[in-house]
Amino acid sequence: MPSAAAVRRRSASSRSPPPIPILLQARPMAPIALTDAQLDQVMTQAHQVPRALRDMYLQAVAERLRGKPFDDADVWRAAVAAMREIIMKARAGQT
Repeated sequence: MPSAAAVRRRSASSRSPPPIPILLQARPMAPIALTDAQLDQVMTQAHQVPRALRDMYLQAVAERLRGKPFDDADVWRAAVAAMREIIMKARAGQT
C-alpha cells in the first residue's frame, strides 16, 4: 500500500477548467451597462448554471446584448437563452 505522501490528492484548484470556445477567447469583453432590475434578471438565471460555466454564461448574455439598445425584456430573453444554451451544451458533453 502506498504511503499517504505518495498518494496525490486532487484539489478543486488542480482541476482544469472547462474549455472556452475559440470565439470567446478571441476578444476581450467590454462592460455592458445594466439597470439593477436587469442585473437581477441575469443573476437569477445564473444561479441555474453550474459555477464552472457561469463565466461562459455571462459572456453569452453580453454577446446577445452587445451593440444594440435593449430593454428589460431583451435582457430577460438573452439571459434565458444563454442559460438554456450553456446547460444543454453541458448535458450533451456529459453523455
